Amino acid sequence: MGPIISELADLLHANKIIPFVGAGFSEGCGCPSSQTLAQQLVKRFNLAAEGLLANEDIDLLRLAEYLKITQNGDLSSVHREIRFILNKKEIDISQSYQHLLLAQLGAPIIYTTNYDRLLERSFDHLNIPYHTIISTEDVVKYADSSATQIIKFHGSLEQEDSLVLTESDYYKRLEFVTPIDIKLRADALSKSLLFLGYSFSDFNIRYLWFKLRSMTEELNAKQIPKSYILLINPDQITAALLENRGIIPIALSSCPGSTITAQLCSFLEKLLSH
Repeated sequence: MGPIISELADLLHANKIIPFVGAGFSEGCGCPSSQTLAQQLVKRFNLAAEGLLANEDIDLLRLAEYLKITQNGDLSSVHREIRFILNKKEIDISQSYQHLLLAQLGAPIIYTTNYDRLLERSFDHLNIPYHTIISTEDVVKYADSSATQIIKFHGSLEQEDSLVLTESDYYKRLEFVTPIDIKLRADALSKSLLFLGYSFSDFNIRYLWFKLRSMTEELNAKQIPKSYILLINPDQITAALLENRGIIPIALSSCPGSTITAQLCSFLEKLLSH
């Protein structure tokens, strides 16, 4: 772990690393995973009678696509339910150490696919300046700001038309045609990404990485910054596949702590203090 921490710390001090935050990052403080969110939507919309059981493996993007079809293209009730699920447990941000530690890293840009506002709340709690980037207008407005940019890559529940929620939304996002998409492509060419709160068994993150890498095929591999992913305990096959794709796996199990959240905090503490 020592050499990796030193490597990441050097990148961080040079403003060359971008945290990319997924749902697993917020699970430790009570936010549902995308799987749990999908299961709760199945219950809320009484889909068990249609052959969808709450204990099945249900992909949130596909479920949202199905609900959009069955509700004549209107997802407003789904948006309301997701907002209710995410807000029904009030989280004390002062106790969410992983979010507070991430805010203190000083990364100039943070991407997140999460719909919750825990990252923003952690910056507010610490009085650290930031801008939330959701729209094209935001990209232009804050382009020259020195404050951290928190880029909501899947949109925000505060701006429902920005949400990337259905499978079709996701595929459109990965055509890389909007300014936010193009910004990610440019950032990934000049900086290293640090994936936090993801599993590489998640098809969506694998597809995102495939699209990013396919756009750099004409470049020498040495010209492309390495990226990193924090995984609970990557096996040898996963590690080899990741490294072949330009992602260095970091074993969370090598960090002290009795829970995944504690190990995540230990990792961020090491990075912050290095």
